[in-house]
Amino acid sequence: MALLLTALPAVAEDYRLAPGDVLHLLVVGAPELNVDVPIEMSGAAWFPLVGPIAVGGGTLDDVRRKTADAYAEMSLTRRVAPGGGLPQIIETNQVLVTVASYRPIYVSGDAGGAHEIPFRGGMTLHHVMTLANSGPPRDTQRPASSDEIAAAVTALANEYARIWRLKTFLGTDTPQDYQRIFVAHIPAIDSIVGVEQSILEETRVAIETQKQHLQDEIERVRKRIGVLSEQKQNEDNGAAMDEKDLEDIRALQEKGLAPMSRVSEVRRAALVTASRALQIDVTLEEARAEAAKLSAEISAIDSDARITAWKDLGEAVARAQQRQANLATLTASAGDPLRQLYGIKPTATVTRNGVTLARAQTKPAMALMPGDIVELHVLPPGMAVEPGKQGIETQ
Repeated sequence: MALLLTALPAVAEDYRLAPGDVLHLLVVGAPELNVDVPIEMSGAAWFPLVGPIAVGGGTLDDVRRKTADAYAEMSLTRRVAPGGGLPQIIETNQVLVTVASYRPIYVSGDAGGAHEIPFRGGMTLHHVMTLANSGPPRDTQRPASSDEIAAAVTALANEYARIWRLKTFLGTDTPQDYQRIFVAHIPAIDSIVGVEQSILEETRVAIETQKQHLQDEIERVRKRIGVLSEQKQNEDNGAAMDEKDLEDIRALQEKGLAPMSRVSEVRRAALVTASRALQIDVTLEEARAEAAKLSAEISAIDSDARITAWKDLGEAVARAQQRQANLATLTASAGDPLRQLYGIKPTATVTRNGVTLARAQTKPAMALMPGDIVELHVLPPGMAVEPGKQGIETQ
């Protein structure tokens, strides 16, 4: 008797069985042994009478041989009349192992929700993308309208454009940031880009204008400092001369060659010179402090602008993720013609045994295997802003 009977359409001959698959045992002539046998997490399957057989990681042909050999090594006593029984030898060609059910296809992502799709032989990525988007919208039974899709696309493009503008200002932008703006074929997106470019340019001009104004003030103060420094030097020289004159007059007065009134006169002149020098010192320090304050204000303009930009960027990324979710909900309920009108095509990433195999739209005819994980997204890879990947840094 042939051993190639199957309960389900066949998959590739080299398909490796794994926990989650369910086998069906059929022993011809011993119907009491016919049973569905799940593959456990250990990779073993428990068969009646023979116990566990390691099947995980093997092909169906491998499992058939192992199981047939295990049953052929034993005999089965069957009761044919009350009080008696006859031993029955099980031949290998009596043992049939088929697949009762395969692991499902696991679907996740914003375009299809999170659920499972029963596997069927011959299933392709296109089938899964169609099935995942064929049900009613998640939040409403009413399909999204053209205007709703257009508004959602425009809102998302607007956030992407804001993110691009802020990252460009901060110097952390990449070509992908600009490309992401063009979510779909909406003429308004060009206008959005133009507005953000204007805002970026005007912001830069405003900052440079403020800095130039302060720089002009600093230059004015520096010139004043130069004049005051020169005056201070002159007063210091005058004070030194007055001190010398005072010493000379005192010497003459002690010898009786100069009147006391002359000493008093020279002393008063020296005090006036010292007082002027002191006032110039105070004014000079005030000017230097003003120059330092203006320099700090110039630095603060750049620092404050960057802090504000980082804060705005974080908020824009959060809003973009909300816009993405909203667009995903709407497009999940929209028909293919409406999605194609705006150039919105759900894309998929296929992962098998932890390895990424395909990123479609490019391979919709790709054959799937049981247990494959398919992530469906409204926006193509690189078009969505993902948490933790926005390029936001702590300043």
